Amino acid sequence: MRHANDIKIPSHHRHASTKIIEQGGKRAIRLQTLKRTKNYTPEELCAIILTNVKIYAEASLNGSVKSAVIAVPAAFTSSQRLSVKEAAQAAGLN
Repeated sequence: MRHANDIKIPSHHRHASTKIIEQGGKRAIRLQTLKRTKNYTPEELCAIILTNVKIYAEASLNGSVKSAVIAVPAAFTSSQRLSVKEAAQAAGLN
């Protein structure tokens, strides 16, 4: 696992409104907007993205979406796969 101060993490995050930080021994992304600053875990960001994909799919299909097949890279570890599964559940997907 990479740490927030790992030199392999791209330096472009210094110029964006985001910053990679350590939060409780894990990585998190600090997002700064004009109104507030909030920290997100990768799982929370994944859930936000999947929620938006679900909303767009429901609008396109004119119906509800309850299940989805989400492909993950073969190199993902069991804990990474579980994180994606939990993010999908948080987004309301089976």
